Amino acid sequence: QGNTASGNLTFAAGSFARAVHSNSGVLSFDTRSRPCTSNRSGTLRVCVENGFVVNDMDIEKSINSSAEAAALNAVAIADNAAAISTNAALLSSHSSSISANAVNISSNADTIKSHSSDIETLRRSDAVRTTADAWHAANISANAAAISWNVANISINANDIATNSAGVSSNSDAIASNAAAISANSDTIASNGAGISANADAITSNAAD
Repeated sequence: QGNTASGNLTFAAGSFARAVHSNSGVLSFDTRSRPCTSNRSGTLRVCVENGFVVNDMDIEKSINSSAEAAALNAVAIADNAAAISTNAALLSSHSSSISANAVNISSNADTIKSHSSDIETLRRSDAVRTTADAWHAANISANAAAISWNVANISINANDIATNSAGVSSNSDAIASNAAAISANSDTIASNGAGISANADAITSNAAD
């Protein structure tokens, strides 16, 4: 109804289908009696009111869904692009941090190497100190033994001094007693001398008579 196939080698079917371009085809299935006209030569145009179904698939709805999905994907792509830009900035910042950390790691490695050398020096010093401490300990032990021996000798000497002091005291007493005896003997000698002198005088007197 109301179909027109005016172009060369054209085809029009349905209602109000108009194939006006050569080698074109038009299928119009619209209950509202709106004309469906070919676009250009060598094309097939289909106008439907309630969907274009192929093997139970509504092509129009599928196309619309695809368009909506494409729009959502475009939004997602834009969001992803922004996220990628942000991540790129973070990566750049992290790269700087990694470079700085690499420098710090290198510096720390040098410090650790230096500390290792210091530790080895201290270890060797400790070994020398340990040997010296052992030597000092041996000397201290030897000195302690010598001190103990000297203390024992001092004790022996003290006993000898006490014994000698007792002997000296006894000798002093004997000397004092001898001195008293000598003094007494001196008095006796003096008395005897006086008696002898008197006797001599008497003898002299008697001889004169």
